[in-house]
Parts: sequence; structure tokens; C-alpha cells
Amino acid sequence: MIAFIDAHREVHGVEPICEVLPIAPSTYRAHAARRANPGRLPPRAKRDIQLRPEIRRVWDENFQVYGVRKVWRLMARVHKNAAVVALANKLARIAWAVLRHGDKFDAKAVGVTA
Repeated sequence: MIAFIDAHREVHGVEPICEVLPIAPSTYRAHAARRANPGRLPPRAKRDIQLRPEIRRVWDENFQVYGVRKVWRLMARVHKNAAVVALANKLARIAWAVLRHGDKFDAKAVGVTA
């Protein structure tokens, strides 16, 4: 929805679009502010960003077949305090990127960077 509002706000404005879509203008503005200034991200989101390279490394080392729980357990074994939510978010982004295009899974074609 944020991308749609960004694409059409010059023509229609934010408030009229938000009246039609199920999103409050304040929510849109909060997301826009967070994208412009990553320092305004909540602590969990900042931690997720820090964990992405480690999550990606563990996932790649295990042939990209491990799910959230297995990756979390592997990271916990090497003394990484990783939240299951961060792992679920990462894997969900990858899954949605694949499903959006309707392709078979190919890690190189996903285009999600860690």
C-alpha cells in the first residue's frame, strides 16, 4: 500500500487515497519517516537489520532449506541471541518475493539482499 500511495500521491494526495484504502494517513507518514531516517525505526526493526547478514549466512550454509526454527536453533548454538520474529520476517520476505512472481524457488532469482 505504501508503494501505491507513493506512486499516486502527486495526483490525488495522501488523505484521499487513505480514505479509500484501509490505512490511516498517520500510519503512511510514520512509514515514510522511517524509510527516510532509519534512526526512527523501533528497536526490534534495528535488531532485525543487524541480524540479516548472520541469518542469511546460516541459511546459505545449510543450502537454503532450513526453516525459521532450525535457523534459530543453529544461531542459538553459536551464542547468537536471535529472535524468531526476525527470522520469520526474513524468510517471509523471501517467500513473498518468490510468490509475487509466480516462479519456482531459485535463491539467485529472489533478489532479496541480506
